[in-house]
Amino acid sequence: MATANQGFILSLPASGDLSANEFLAHSIDSSGEAALTGAGLSMDGILLNKPDAAGKAASLQTSRIAKYVAGTGGTSAGDNLEVEAGGDLITESAGIVVGRALEDVAVGGIGSFLIKT
Repeated sequence: MATANQGFILSLPASGDLSANEFLAHSIDSSGEAALTGAGLSMDGILLNKPDAAGKAASLQTSRIAKYVAGTGGTSAGDNLEVEAGGDLITESAGIVVGRALEDVAVGGIGSFLIKT
């Protein structure tokens, strides 16, 4: 069962409609807004809410244990994780490690991971 131990929460304006992006990896863009993180890149946090328009508050969890959406292939407990296109997390292959899975999660499922800081 996915659990979270919320650490630091950063509030930023959303770069657009992020209402479908809860528990996906996000980064701070060049305008200082929360935007979906690109594949293989470092993230700034996991989106905890569903802002439905640009400028609305986006809450990013930046530390501790967070929930995430598992991408292609699912993930297993102990896997190092990286960001996949679309902001979900996958088992690390060539990208930047953003955390470690705490449980097995099927594709599209929600799991818990330890954010790498």
